[in-house]
Amino acid sequence: MNSRGIDSSKSEKSSEDFVVELDIKLRSSELGVQCEALVDLPTIFDSHPFPTLVNAAFLKMGEVFISGSNFLRLCIFKVTQQCSEHLRKVQSANEVVRRFSVTLHSNDPVARALALRVLGALAILTAEKISVQQSVHQSLGAHDKVEVDAAVFAARCLSACNAQFAGSIVGKLSAGVNGVSIPPDMQLGLLPTLQHVRTQDSAEEAAALCVQLLSSHSSKEQAISAVQALSQLACTYIIHMKEHVSILLSVLQHDARQHVCLSVLEALDRMACKAAHLWHDEHFSSLWEFLGRSQSTCLSCGVLVVMNSLAWSIVGERIMHSEEANATCEALCFSVDFTVSSLACAVAVGSNLAGLQRPEATASDQLLASIRNVQSLLTMICTLSEEDMERHHRSAQLVLSCAIKLGKACPSHSGDLLRSMVEGVAMLQPSQVLLFCQGMQRLVGACSASAIDQELRPVIPLLVQFAVDNISVGDGERVALAVADLLLCCTPLDLVSVESILSALEFEQRQWALYCVARSAAQRGVFQLAARLFSRLAGLLSNEQFVRWLSGLAALCTAECSLEPAAEASADVFSILSASNAFLFKAVSHFSISKTDKESIDNERVLFAKQYCYLRSEMLSCARRLLSTCCAVKGAPVHNSGIHSEMAKCLASIQDASRAFSDLYRSAFNADPKTLLCLRQLAASCDFLVDCCNSLYQGAELRPVQSSAGDDHVAMLRSALSQKLASTNGQLSEEDCFACMSDVVVKLVSSTTRLPPFIFNNHQGTRVQVALWPTPTTGTGDDHIPLDARTQLVMRLEGAVQQEGSVLYRRVEMVHIRVTSTHEPEPDAARPVGTPARNVALVKSIKLESDSFAAEFVLNLVPDVQALHQVVIEVSVGDTDGIVWTTGPRRSMKVKIDPLAPAVARREAM
Repeated sequence: MNSRGIDSSKSEKSSEDFVVELDIKLRSSELGVQCEALVDLPTIFDSHPFPTLVNAAFLKMGEVFISGSNFLRLCIFKVTQQCSEHLRKVQSANEVVRRFSVTLHSNDPVARALALRVLGALAILTAEKISVQQSVHQSLGAHDKVEVDAAVFAARCLSACNAQFAGSIVGKLSAGVNGVSIPPDMQLGLLPTLQHVRTQDSAEEAAALCVQLLSSHSSKEQAISAVQALSQLACTYIIHMKEHVSILLSVLQHDARQHVCLSVLEALDRMACKAAHLWHDEHFSSLWEFLGRSQSTCLSCGVLVVMNSLAWSIVGERIMHSEEANATCEALCFSVDFTVSSLACAVAVGSNLAGLQRPEATASDQLLASIRNVQSLLTMICTLSEEDMERHHRSAQLVLSCAIKLGKACPSHSGDLLRSMVEGVAMLQPSQVLLFCQGMQRLVGACSASAIDQELRPVIPLLVQFAVDNISVGDGERVALAVADLLLCCTPLDLVSVESILSALEFEQRQWALYCVARSAAQRGVFQLAARLFSRLAGLLSNEQFVRWLSGLAALCTAECSLEPAAEASADVFSILSASNAFLFKAVSHFSISKTDKESIDNERVLFAKQYCYLRSEMLSCARRLLSTCCAVKGAPVHNSGIHSEMAKCLASIQDASRAFSDLYRSAFNADPKTLLCLRQLAASCDFLVDCCNSLYQGAELRPVQSSAGDDHVAMLRSALSQKLASTNGQLSEEDCFACMSDVVVKLVSSTTRLPPFIFNNHQGTRVQVALWPTPTTGTGDDHIPLDARTQLVMRLEGAVQQEGSVLYRRVEMVHIRVTSTHEPEPDAARPVGTPARNVALVKSIKLESDSFAAEFVLNLVPDVQALHQVVIEVSVGDTDGIVWTTGPRRSMKVKIDPLAPAVARREAM
């Protein structure tokens, strides 16, 4: 549904404007205009998710539902389904339900059916309404099939929100199954409601009904629905997990219908993931027994999926408790079906690694056998054709995952596993090369440098040649990127091979692939290559925003790259720091000019990159200033007052930089954990410099190592400094103290700092929208709100929080609102001498309800000569851990008070 009639993209429109426009369109006599208004509502709710707007819109739809045609009612039903996430924001729930319930008394069965479906879609609001429940029960016995189907739909929706109603459906179903009062198709439609019961008695009755259906000669559809309901009940009430697992295993043993058995296996897999610790040894024996006599490959794979979930759980060591289980699993590892063999190998690896987690455990014969099996399967993957590879892609991924986990758990065998991957490189297909390169990239971290040199480096030319030759075929670009990432993981870096891939990508005009390689190089600390690629890409594009963005990234990488020679003995550290600072300021200027919109780079990432570059330059400036002060000791007396004041200024600036990094940390609510760790490391580096100066220059005690606050490099420097002070009993000369400080600064500056991934990727998005009342009535730039001096300012605030993304690192639970008011003098007025400016500050913390919040503030603005007040509203958010983040909008308004209003009122009264 695309927005056409109501333009929700204009941010200057308020909720009242949308409500008025919606009311005008819904009152139109043209059916197309009415439908257009309804179709636009989901888009409007997404852009303006305020409770006032949502509530008013549903009230308007309720009016149209009463008097409109069935087609309009159908449109309203579809809109209600699409806006399900906004239903909790409806404030007048009783009135909305009343308006939609009026049509239940219509003579038209289609109208009644649509009313039932809408009430079912509004289950969050209607589930507790007795009248709605009675209407659903009454319609279940109707004679019109359309109305019965709608009642079944409404019953399922209400059951999901009301356990008591679900219990009443259980009683109705139980009576219908034992008799003939409910048709089979209605039984099939109502069976999903059994999984929503919550009370103990209703749950036992629902479970008994499911068992009765499974033991009787029920249809395939009924049996599958009963299995799904029983598994959901078992996951809800885990105290009956053992009995429910035994029931489903009995069905698996005795029911010959393959679809029913597959449904049972899916249910068992869910139950294994939910509460594997409640499974018993007899359950494992039953599964192994069924697996040993199964003639169906599909069922064997289903059982192995369940066993795989159990193998990687807390009971992983117990599933291979008998010799029969070991023999069966070992035999299946050599199955002719690759899917079966890969799943059996995963089960064995998971179980053996679970046994390896004990403190006294060593590599057993079974674990060594699993390693050999994985190696043989890796060799088998190399022999698969392209067609077979497409069919067994997930199985191949499972084998590679097992190899990686084995390599990390047993580093002594990681080289053998890496050898098995590279041995068949010569006969790999493009999809296999992509898979193997991704697997080798993850396994390289667990391998020693000698293993990488012996096993991986000999095949790198072959991989590079394969990537260059197939770059324009199928997934050739992804293969080239995977090979490039693999090369970037290896130390030392083979720049010749990387350049071969880059040249091929540039020849094929694959700019996005080049950007991916540059991004990967920047995140891995290969700044020289990243800077060169970003500069090259900036010259290939015509969009000014992207050119500025890439130029800023190139300048940032060049700044980090220029710091690498600072650790050399003959390096001119001052020139290096000055050059790096120049590039950082250049990056800040590029990011400042890179104004973005919704269709280009994420503006939040641009602002973060700009602030990061600025703070990084401040940190380097502080380091340069501290170095200059340390060097000045050689030419001046140590107790010179100028040096003391300069050291105090250095310490203050470094502390300011540390606080600035902490503030940037608090503002990066959407950042990934690695980005936050990077900011903590930079703040910890600043704190360590302060501690070092206080310890060496002022004789303060060095604080203990805090590994959680910084990275290993800072912890090592702190530990080395502590040992040095302990060895000399703190009796260093002042010249040696300054030399030691200089050495610490150089080591901190020259250490490699990985760029925060948040600059390149934003996996989480959080939008906090706020609407304020009152609002200025004029349209000029200097809008202000007039206020009588005899009254107080009542300000109402309403907002909504929207979170989206592929990964949510943290969720918003609280909203903190701070309102401050300050006096501003009139342009032609001055404050009398000795009269202080009066400020007002109010703070409220509100817990989110349905992703929305509302608050009211009463500001007592005392009138005086200064008749203008600047009111600032700042919104910050709190996550589930109670941490407050300064991510949120900032609004301001001007209030103009007439200080003569009280005197005028008194004269008028006289």
